[in-house]
Amino acid sequence: MYRAMRVGRVLQQLETVSPDACAVLRAHKDALSGVVTYLPLIPMRLLPYVAWRVAQGERSLGRVARELLQTPLLKGAERTRLERAVARCRRGTAPAAAQHLHTLGSVLSEMRAIARRMGNNALMALIEDAQSACDALGIIVG
Repeated sequence: MYRAMRVGRVLQQLETVSPDACAVLRAHKDALSGVVTYLPLIPMRLLPYVAWRVAQGERSLGRVARELLQTPLLKGAERTRLERAVARCRRGTAPAAAQHLHTLGSVLSEMRAIARRMGNNALMALIEDAQSACDALGIIVG
């Protein structure tokens, strides 16, 4: 509730600074992911850029936040707050991704056993390719 209130406060402040940017963000607020998490942490001076990215079709404020972190526009406490928010959100997705990869690996093992019994070498090759991709993703997810 508190974080949602902060979003409302940010949009009110943005209304006075840049009404066009505020209108874009309000219009797309329900379709955006990460509004409650990221919008209050993005400096007011950069919100017109965020609104422009949303108007261009971006639907993830997390992606926009990571883009902003790649630029020299953020300094000091602004950068630290946004970096912490991004890190917090990324930590939550790694265990879920690891669990999904584990499940996929189990399914591929079962498929491999079935393909072996059937003697289907083409299917076996596809399963091996999929397993290699899963292994690579497992290294990335960590």
